[in-house]
Amino acid sequence: LVLAAIASGELGDTARGTVFLEQAAADHLQGFWALRALRLAGTLPPSTQRRWSQELHTSLAASPPRPGDTVRTWAALTTGPLERRALQRAAATALGLRGTGAMSWGGAVARQLWENGLPTQASRWNPRGFPRTSAFEAAWSAHQFLLANDPSWAIRLADAALQRLATRLPADTLPISLQRSLFPLPFPGPVLEAAVRHGVDWPLLAAVAREESRWNPSALSAVGARGLTQMMPRTAAETAARLGLEPPTPEDLFRPTVSLRLGAAELSRLLQDLDGNAAAATAAYNAGEPQTRLWLRFAGPKSDPSWFVAAIGFTATRSYTEDVLWAQHAYRTIWKSVVPETGR
Repeated sequence: LVLAAIASGELGDTARGTVFLEQAAADHLQGFWALRALRLAGTLPPSTQRRWSQELHTSLAASPPRPGDTVRTWAALTTGPLERRALQRAAATALGLRGTGAMSWGGAVARQLWENGLPTQASRWNPRGFPRTSAFEAAWSAHQFLLANDPSWAIRLADAALQRLATRLPADTLPISLQRSLFPLPFPGPVLEAAVRHGVDWPLLAAVAREESRWNPSALSAVGARGLTQMMPRTAAETAARLGLEPPTPEDLFRPTVSLRLGAAELSRLLQDLDGNAAAATAAYNAGEPQTRLWLRFAGPKSDPSWFVAAIGFTATRSYTEDVLWAQHAYRTIWKSVVPETGR
């Protein structure tokens, strides 16, 4: 339906596109497709946005209130700052992230360490012992791991918090602490340095690292891909050679600065080869450039990345590309006060 709305807009049929977009939003879009719908909604006439704003506030005032369903429907349609703040307040109500008493720790030692002011030691001793029975507990635990600089567990527990909700809410309507647990940025300096050095959008590099390794520098795949950006030793050696560097050892790829620099360089090469198409470069990072060019030819010369994403024939690569592009947007939004603007 999002593609139908885009196609209608390209043909100049705004009214039909609006109908398709409203139908898509009613299906409770998530991630990449919610983002595409929201950007399309921003191009529609102001009268449409005013109508949607009125309908949003009417829905929020309904009795009995259903804030979760309201957020899921209208998050892909309303773009104004007042409407986004109203959605965030409704999401906070739907989340119910308030404690109701003692939390259910699953590990006595981890609890004792945390209560005695040793949160990092507690998280390393028994991460599975942290409270996560309810959405509140999982969100609280996710934040503790974020503070302890353990992004992999922060992501895992933040996602668990969302899974425990009666309704899955869009990430950009969540409290900022939960957003940052879902999309942590444990190496802002090396990410920015590598991105600037190789002319890559830093949120894209961060999104690739999140999707590839969940920010685990020691990540090792079944086929031998290593580190934050999960580069194969052969690819890493080829990339280093293009940069005039010594080939890294397999152990070097577990070093965040090395992995991020080589990953940024490979992304830069793919972006140059694919005419700056971030969606295509992301898919090529996962499935290879030759296969990606086949999907590009199938999608045709469309300016909207939605057409290319829909043309990706491998389910795993399509999901990977959707997740990376959504995370790219999330990183740019969530961490803009921490990472300075660089022009990329």
